[in-house]
Amino acid sequence: MVMMKRDYELIAEAIRDVGLFYHVGRDYPHLGAELVLRSVAMELARELAANNPRFDRQRFMAACEVAA
Repeated sequence: MVMMKRDYELIAEAIRDVGLFYHVGRDYPHLGAELVLRSVAMELARELAANNPRFDRQRFMAACEVAA
C-alpha cells in the first residue's frame, strides 16, 4: 500500500488530538500519556521511514506535537 502525505498528516493529527486530551506538552500533562504517545509516535515514524525513504521523522514528530 502506498501512503500519501495526507495519510501521514491524518496519523499525526490523531496522535496530536490524543495528546491534547491528556494535556501533553501543556502546563499539567499526564506524564504517563506523554511517554506512551511519544513512544507510539517514534515507533510509527520508524516504520513509516522504513516504507518511504523520503519520510521526514522530525517533521512527523513536530506534527504530532510530542518531543522526540
